[in-house]
Amino acid sequence: MKLRRVTLAAVAAFVFSSAAALSAVAADPCDTCWQRYNRCIEVGSDPGYCEYRVTQCLAAAGCPAPPF
Repeated sequence: MKLRRVTLAAVAAFVFSSAAALSAVAADPCDTCWQRYNRCIEVGSDPGYCEYRVTQCLAAAGCPAPPF
């Protein structure tokens, strides 16, 4: 009986911490667009293509336009 409570508590802690971590990551769609842009540049894609993609992403998310 005691082992069951410990297991249940461990599972509950894992579920709640996972939910908190995921909600913190996906909180800002504008940040997601910029993270995708940075990855696009890092992998060596054409900067013009990356700029186009981030502009489209920001517009779809209702974020301010990029400065370029």
